[in-house]
Amino acid sequence: MERIAGLNTGSEISGQRETAHQKGGRMRWLRNSMLAVGSLLLAACEVSAPVEVPRVEDSQADTNRSYPELLTLSNFNPGLGFTAEAWIKPSKPVFTGYIVSKMGSTQNGFSLFAHSFPSEQNPKEFVVNYEFGVVNRGNDCAYHRITQQRRLPELEVISWQHVAGEIHPNGTLDIFVNGERSTTNWNSITGVCPRDLPINIGARQLTDGADGIFDGLIDLRLSDTARYLDNFSISRSPFLRDSNTVALYIVNGS
Repeated sequence: MERIAGLNTGSEISGQRETAHQKGGRMRWLRNSMLAVGSLLLAACEVSAPVEVPRVEDSQADTNRSYPELLTLSNFNPGLGFTAEAWIKPSKPVFTGYIVSKMGSTQNGFSLFAHSFPSEQNPKEFVVNYEFGVVNRGNDCAYHRITQQRRLPELEVISWQHVAGEIHPNGTLDIFVNGERSTTNWNSITGVCPRDLPINIGARQLTDGADGIFDGLIDLRLSDTARYLDNFSISRSPFLRDSNTVALYIVNGS
C-alpha cells in the first residue's frame, strides 16, 4: 500500500531528453527492480506463521477500506489456548459484519462477528450483538457460539471497541467486550476442526464472493494463548507483537 515517491517514468531526465540507449537501460532497470520486488512479495506470502500485515498509513486508514483482507494462514487451526481479538470502529451505528473469519460456503472454522440494529425500546440506543463461533474439533465438528449483547448510544457504537473471543486451555469458549467477560460460556471445546480455509479480515469469503462485509476500521491480533481470564481494563492502543502472536493486522485510525 506504500507509494513510491519521485519515480520519473517520462522521457526526460534532469531536464534533458534521454537517448534511445538511455531509455532502454532505464526500462531494463525498472523491469528488473519490479521483478525483484515481486519475488520478495511472493516469498513473504509463502510464510505461514507468524504473519504481519504492514501498517497502513494514516492517509489510507479510512472507512472506505476494501474488505476482505486476506491472511496467508490457511494451515492454521487453533487448539486449546487461542485468542482472536480486535479493536473495531464501525462507520455507522447500524451494521453487520465479520471481524475475522475462517469460513467458507460448505466448511467453517471460527469467526468473530458483530451486528447492530436500532433499539425498539429506546430510539436513542442501538442493540449490538457480539459473537465468537467455533467449529469444535470433536467427532461431529459441531458449531458452537457464545454471544454478548450491549445497548449503546450512537456515539459509543461508532467509537473504538475491543472484542475478544477465546478458547481457554480447559476447553471453555469465552467472549469479552471492552474487557467485560460474558456471563455464560461453553465448556466442551477441544480445538477448531481442521479446515484448509484462508483467514479473512472484515468479511466471510464464500464460493461466489464475500458477505458480511464490515464497514469500518479493524485492528486484529490472533494469538496461540488465552490472553484474558477475567474482566480487565483496556484503553485504545495498537496491538503489539509478542511470542504468542500468530498474526497482527493494524491500521492507524483516530
